[in-house]
Amino acid sequence: MPYIKMQYTMGKYMLQLLFIASTLLLEANSCFLAKPVHVWVANNLPNNSPQLQLHCASRDNDLGDHTLNVSQNYNFKFCARIRTLFFCHLWWNNKNLAFDVYSHNWGVDYSSAVYYWEARSDGIYLSQNYPNPTDFTKKYDW
Repeated sequence: MPYIKMQYTMGKYMLQLLFIASTLLLEANSCFLAKPVHVWVANNLPNNSPQLQLHCASRDNDLGDHTLNVSQNYNFKFCARIRTLFFCHLWWNNKNLAFDVYSHNWGVDYSSAVYYWEARSDGIYLSQNYPNPTDFTKKYDW
């Protein structure tokens, strides 16, 4: 009997240890088994131009309406899983454009990802380098 009781006690302690370890792991990395993504939308329109209006959302998360002055930005983070899609709709100077700012179809790399979108007078540009965005590529015309 002492052997069975010892096995039961060890099993109970192992389950407690597993529970504590998994809780700590989930708290340490909120994107456990998911891709951490950081999206920025920046207003790089000409000085003295109208404000940039934007609205971003996914199927599950509506991030609301935001207004950006020149040189301001809006950013958000999320944990991308299969089928994650975020889009933004931008309005400026009688122009508007809705486009995907992140889609799970863009790649399967599970390292951290940054998408730095910039609104300019001739269209929307993307850089994946932050905090010093470089190598912008024009993705959309207004």
